Amino acid sequence: MIGQTISHFRIDALLGEGGMGVVYRAQDLTLQVPRALKFIKPGAVGGKQSEARLVREARAAALLNHSAICTVYEIGEVNGQPFIAMEYIDGQTLREIILAGSLDINTSLRIVCQIAEGLVEAHAKDIIHRDIKPANIMVTSQLKAKIMDFGLAKAIDGTQLTQPGTALGTSAYMSPEQWRGEELDARADLWSLGVVIYEMITGQLPFKGEHREALYYAVTHHKPAPVTSLCPEAPPELDWITRRALEKDKDRRYASAAEMLKDLRVLLRQTESGESAEVSTWILHGTLSKRRYQAALAIAVVAIAVVSWFAFIQEKDRQALPPSYPLQVTSSESLDNDPNLSPDGSRIVYTSNASGNTEIYVVDALGGRPVQLTSDPAPDYEPAWFPDGRQIAFVSERGGRAGIWKTGQMGGSATMLVPGGRQPCISADGTRMAFATQDSTRHLRIALVELANVTVVKVLTDVDDGGWDHEDPAWSPDGEWICYAGRNNLWLVPATGGDAHQLTYDGNVNGQPVWSPDGRYIYHSSFRGDSQAIWRILAEGGDPQRLTLGTGPESHPSVATAGQRLAYTTEAADEDLCFLDRRTANEHCLRGRQFDLMPSLARDGSKVVFISDRWGGRSQLWVQALVQGVPQGSPRRITEQAGNASHPALSHDGRWVAYYVIHEGQRDIWIVPVEGGLPVQVTNHPAIDTIPTWSPDDTRLAFSSDRGGKEAIWIIPIAAGQPSGPCEQLTDGQVEAVSPAWSPDGSQIAFVGCQNEHCEVWLVSADGLAPARSLTSGANAQQIRWSQTGDEMWVSGRWVNGQWEIRRVSPADGTAMPVVPPVSFAPATDFILFDLTADMNLLAFSRNEYRGNVWILETEEGHF
Repeated sequence: MIGQTISHFRIDALLGEGGMGVVYRAQDLTLQVPRALKFIKPGAVGGKQSEARLVREARAAALLNHSAICTVYEIGEVNGQPFIAMEYIDGQTLREIILAGSLDINTSLRIVCQIAEGLVEAHAKDIIHRDIKPANIMVTSQLKAKIMDFGLAKAIDGTQLTQPGTALGTSAYMSPEQWRGEELDARADLWSLGVVIYEMITGQLPFKGEHREALYYAVTHHKPAPVTSLCPEAPPELDWITRRALEKDKDRRYASAAEMLKDLRVLLRQTESGESAEVSTWILHGTLSKRRYQAALAIAVVAIAVVSWFAFIQEKDRQALPPSYPLQVTSSESLDNDPNLSPDGSRIVYTSNASGNTEIYVVDALGGRPVQLTSDPAPDYEPAWFPDGRQIAFVSERGGRAGIWKTGQMGGSATMLVPGGRQPCISADGTRMAFATQDSTRHLRIALVELANVTVVKVLTDVDDGGWDHEDPAWSPDGEWICYAGRNNLWLVPATGGDAHQLTYDGNVNGQPVWSPDGRYIYHSSFRGDSQAIWRILAEGGDPQRLTLGTGPESHPSVATAGQRLAYTTEAADEDLCFLDRRTANEHCLRGRQFDLMPSLARDGSKVVFISDRWGGRSQLWVQALVQGVPQGSPRRITEQAGNASHPALSHDGRWVAYYVIHEGQRDIWIVPVEGGLPVQVTNHPAIDTIPTWSPDDTRLAFSSDRGGKEAIWIIPIAAGQPSGPCEQLTDGQVEAVSPAWSPDGSQIAFVGCQNEHCEVWLVSADGLAPARSLTSGANAQQIRWSQTGDEMWVSGRWVNGQWEIRRVSPADGTAMPVVPPVSFAPATDFILFDLTADMNLLAFSRNEYRGNVWILETEEGHF
C-alpha cells in the first residue's frame, strides 16, 4: 500500500505489523502532518469480528483526550475495509527501552508517572485498558509516554468493548482476577502497571512460568522478590509501591490510579531532590551488554521509529443467556444424580439410590413417575443416551469391577461394552464412544473406541494433559473435539489425538462439561464465590457466564440436542463425624445436616477437635467431649476467624490445636488454645503452608509448604503455643511431600510423597541427616497415623482396587496388612481423614451422606 492515497492520507512507510494488524506511516494531505494508519492485516483470521474490534478500539480511545494516551483522530474505510487514523509517535516502545537498559531511575519514574496519569484519565471516563504492558507503551524522543492499543478495553460499567484472549506474553501482566475470569475494575490496570514498574527497575518479570498453568500459579500464589533485593540501588519506597500494586487481593491494592500516582510523584520528588538514596546516576539492570547488543540489532532491523505490532484476536461477542425458568423433576429424599437428557429433550435418565442401591432410572422431563431400568445388586451409575434415543450406556460394577454396559431405553438385559471404562459419552453420529479409563498409575485418562470394534482402545491424554484424574469427557457436536475436566480446570483434546490445551485458568473447581448443540459454548459445573453452580464458557475461551444461582449446589449439566432444555442436579450433603470402638464394634456419630470432618483425637480419647460449618457457613474449629467413644453434650466452637479452618492437629498434652486457615487465596499455619483464646499465626508467607503435625514433645511443628517452589516438609520450633524460631526445610523436593506424621520417638517423619501424581508413604529422619525413602507401593496414600509403639502405621488411600480403605503398614519394610475388623466406608467416599487414640482402640472418621434432585431449565426464547 506504500505510495497509495487513502482518503486524504498518502501512505509513506510500513511501521509494523502483528498477527492480525498492520500499521503504516501516512501524510495527512489536508493538515500536512504525519499520521499512523491501522488496518486489519490482509488474510488475517477474524473477518468481520476483527473489523468490529478495530472500530471499537477507535471508539474507546476517542473517548480519551490526554497527552499520555495515543490520540485517535478518525475512522475511515477503503474498499469496505475500515482503518483508524491515529497520532504518529516518533520513538520506541517501552519494551525496546527496557531491553536496551538505557534508563536511569529518575527517568523511569517520570515515564511511570505519565502512564499513571493516562490511566487516571481513562478510568475517569470509565475505560479499563486491560492490556497494560511495555509493548503497548510508546516513549517519544522527548521521553513522553503514550499508552497505545485499547483493543482489549472494557467499560467499567460492564459494557464489553472487546473480548479478552491474550497470548502468553500478555499473561505475565494480568492480575489474578483477570486470570480467573472475574469481573474487572480499574485495579486490574494498577496490577499491570505494578508489573511494568517492577520490570523497568529490575529487568525481570515478578512472576514467571514455563507455561500458562505455571504462570497462573505464580501470579496467584507466589510473592515476588523485593525490587531492592534485585537492584540494591533502588529506593526502598519502590518496594512499598510495587508490593501494594501487586497485592493479590484487589481490596488491598491501590484503590485508584490517582492514589498510586500520588505516591509515585512523592517518590520522584525525593529522588530528584536527593532526599532518597543517591540513584540519579544508576543505570538500570547493572551489566546489560548482551541486551544492548540485541536491542541495537533489533533497532537496526526495524529502525528507530514507531514500531507497534498489534496482536488482534477474534472477537467473541457473547450472546445473552436465554431467559429460562427452573422446574423440579424429582423430589425424593434419596440422591438423584447424573441426569442426562434424551436427544429430543423429552426424557431424563439419571441415577438414584432410592432402592438402597444405586440404579438407573428414567423420567419424563416435566416430571412424573420414574421408571427403574436396572436392578442388579452391583451399583449402576453414569448413564448416557445413544444419539437415536433407543439405548443407554452406563457404568456398572457387575463382576466386581467398574465397566461400561448398555441397555435398552426401557431397561431389560444389559451387555458389556468396555471393561474398566467409566463416564461414557457417545458421539453425535453414534459411531464412537469417549470414556475415562485408568492408566498404569491408576489415574483416569480420556480414551475412545469405535463402537463397531470396542476392543481397540485409543487413549488420548496422559500425565501432561491436565494433571491428576481426567474425567467427564464430552463430545463437540461436530465430533472433532473432546472437552474434559483435569485438576480443577477444563481441557480440550482433538478426537483424532494430539496435544490437549487448557480452556479455563481461573483457579476454581471446574468440571462436568457438556457442549451446547451449536458447539459454541461449554456448560459446566464450577465452584466460584463460595457456591457451586452451572456456568458456561465459549469453546474458544473467554470470561465464563453464570447460569444458575448456586443455592443447591448445582452440578452435572446436560443439554438436549434441540437446546430448549438443560437438566442439572441440586445436591445436599453432610459429613457425620463417627467414632468406632474397635473392641466392641459399637459406632456413634454426630448427626446433623452440616459438614463435620477432619477429626483430631486426644490421646486418651477424652475429646476430639474437628472442623464444621455448623455456625456461619464457614469451617471453624470445634471440640466435642467424649466418654468411652460416645459424644457427651454439645460441641463447643473454639475459633471465629475470617476464612476457613482446615486439618486441625491436637497437641499431645491436649492444650493446643495447630491448623491452617484458607483466606483470600492464602494458606497459613495457626495455633489456638483448646480451652479458648486468641489464635496465633505461626506462618505468614505467600506460599501455601498446610497440614501441621506436632512432634511428640510438642516443641515443633512439621507442615507442608511450597515456599521452595515444590511441596516439601518444613519444621518450625514452638514454645507455649507460639513460634520460637525460623522455619527450616526438611525434605529436598525429590517428591511432592505433604501430610507429615511424626513417629512416637520423634526420630522419623512419615509423609505422603507424590511423583507423577502417584502418592506413596515415605520416611525421612527428623534431623534431616538421612535422605527420604519410599516405603509403600500401590497405596495411593492420603493420610498417615502411627501406633503408640511405632511398630506400625495406619494409612488411608485407594489401595490397589481403587476403593478407599485403611491399611496397616510396617515402617520397616512397607508391608501392608488389612485392618481387623475392617472399616467400611460409603461407596461415594472421596477421601478418608481419620485419627486414632494412643491405644488404637478408638477410631474417628467422617461418613458422608448425599441427597439430591433433578431439575431442568426450560427456555421459550433462544436456546442453550
